[in-house]
Amino acid sequence: MTAGECCPGRGSDTSPLVWEFGPVPRQTIQGGSRHSVRDATGPSTVDLSWSAIGLHFLARLADLDVGTRARGPGERLWELGDVLEIFAGSPGAEAYLELHVAPNGCTLQLGWPSVSILTAMRARNERDLGAFVRTEPLFRAEPRLVPDGWEVEGVVFAQALESLNPAGCGHGTRWALSFSRYDYGPEAVAPLLSSTSPHPVADFHRRSDWRTVVLG
Repeated sequence: MTAGECCPGRGSDTSPLVWEFGPVPRQTIQGGSRHSVRDATGPSTVDLSWSAIGLHFLARLADLDVGTRARGPGERLWELGDVLEIFAGSPGAEAYLELHVAPNGCTLQLGWPSVSILTAMRARNERDLGAFVRTEPLFRAEPRLVPDGWEVEGVVFAQALESLNPAGCGHGTRWALSFSRYDYGPEAVAPLLSSTSPHPVADFHRRSDWRTVVLG
């Protein structure tokens, strides 16, 4: 069991925990190819801290072509353009959250009982996510455009995390987390994938690759 990295309390003297996004390999999509590294203008990072409100994050996402075709909540945002995806679970528990935000503020909230359910859906090529969409506010995300890309500042609410862990969400609790992104270029095909987790294949749901934090 991984001991975990310390995620400091918000407003403490300790600097936030900073993770950098790294590339995730993927197969070439039929009808398109991967964009070149010209799509990135520099490193992308996420700062993490926590408070009684929940897990706070500030993602800085380098991107020359920020955009999305999303128009409302609950859409399959990763198919519509740039998106930041947040994954959160309690080590040893099967249920986890998958939270998406697009540059225009559109969001998608999913609560998965287990990875095995998603695996079965993929095997059946089932696209209907309705049974797993969560409508109550699980997080707040405020995206904004910056000269070298876009940023997202927000918080995963403590109540949402507590639903995954009977021990609650407080000092000393452990969480498995991952931040991932789809970075589309101007042609809107074959997006570049990146993550704070060292995924060896293009599957952000590989929980064995997620990083463990301890709220300190």
